[in-house]
Amino acid sequence: MLFRSAIAGSNIVVSGWFENALGLNTEADFAVAFNGTTWYSLPGRSDGALASYVEAVAIGPNGKLYVGGNFMDAAGIPEADHIITWDGTAWAAVGSDGAGNGAISDAVYAIAFMGTDLIVGGHFDFLGGVTGADYVARFDGTRLTYGIDGMIDGGAGTDTIRTAFADDTTLASALALPTDFERLALAPDFGATVTLANGFAAPGVLLVGGSGTLVNRTTLSGTGQILLDEFGNGSPSFVNAGAIVSTGGSAGTFAVALNSFNSFRNDGTITADVDAVSLFGYGPIVNAGTISAGGVALSAFSSDFSNLASGLIRSSGDTALLLSGSSFGADASNAGRIEGGTVGAELGTTLVNTGTITGGTAGVLLTGYGTLDNRAGGVVSSAGDAVSAAFGTFGLFSFNTTVANAGTITGDVVLGNVARSDNNNNQFFALPGGVLNGDLVLGNGDLLVTELA
Repeated sequence: MLFRSAIAGSNIVVSGWFENALGLNTEADFAVAFNGTTWYSLPGRSDGALASYVEAVAIGPNGKLYVGGNFMDAAGIPEADHIITWDGTAWAAVGSDGAGNGAISDAVYAIAFMGTDLIVGGHFDFLGGVTGADYVARFDGTRLTYGIDGMIDGGAGTDTIRTAFADDTTLASALALPTDFERLALAPDFGATVTLANGFAAPGVLLVGGSGTLVNRTTLSGTGQILLDEFGNGSPSFVNAGAIVSTGGSAGTFAVALNSFNSFRNDGTITADVDAVSLFGYGPIVNAGTISAGGVALSAFSSDFSNLASGLIRSSGDTALLLSGSSFGADASNAGRIEGGTVGAELGTTLVNTGTITGGTAGVLLTGYGTLDNRAGGVVSSAGDAVSAAFGTFGLFSFNTTVANAGTITGDVVLGNVARSDNNNNQFFALPGGVLNGDLVLGNGDLLVTELA
């Protein structure tokens, strides 16, 4: 049974569901070629390069033959699952999942090229190691297109439509997804910017991937999670110049959660009934707008963080800022306001403060190696301890923490427990111009550095 054919130079390649075609040899399985005079097989293994039927063939702009179908380990190549390429001399796999298997998890039914880009359609729900790559779509300037004439049904589970953008694009209307698809992933290429303008509405949780930039200039709203990254699928930059509003949700589930990003900037507003923003990466994080939450406002792992003078990070019932990352070469600063319902800022890295940090129970909580560099103009205060290194319920304290104060601290600074023998190596530097309106409590092995009066 013949399914597909393609012209490769002066040769025609015929594929389908057959074995030992034309009595050539045992290698003439599922694909053979004709050079105008003679039929010949495409070698690979003694029983044929392809171990199951072929559904699609195409010639790429590089002149290579691409073959897709239901085969596995074609030509004896572990990564050649469901798609393989032939350059006239040898077979080669087309990508992999990074674990020694093919990039595509199930049968390929269609192969096409858009310029030099390979477009593949089929029954797969796993592409290149990305489990969210259920189907790949193209944006034609108005709507998503799929190159599929028949019905598309995502079925059970959570299914994603992913579309890449090679050029700057503005989305100003809702993008309709096929039946039973719950998520839309936007993946601008490197150098491309996708802007979400008024009129855009996400069908559910919005994903961002690729290596370009996504800019939000409208209002994204929903329950619980609003914006996530396609973890493992690029490192995008994100700018919020609009509003992100999350209602409901649960503790530990953030409205915005990016675990792989090139940069993050908020110039607008992000509000959440529970937890607002979680960021994990090494790119710069800049807040010039407002991030507010009933739970944690911002949890960030980064050594490059800035809350600008116009920035406000606020939690009405929890910690406003959880900041961690390497203390070596750290460039984290606050020139704005950080306001916590319980703790203003919990630090596991170094923060330079020239702004205002307040908290209900502690202005700043220091964890191991955490450092507060409170410079001139910086204010830290709390109705409880202004700065504390305490943790747990057993009178324990963090170790190797540092407070350098050239600004104003209102409330007690508690770095140790005088009743314990723990050697925590915490330090307090009373710098010129600094004022502590409260008590200083150190523990065993702690250090106070001050100037002579």
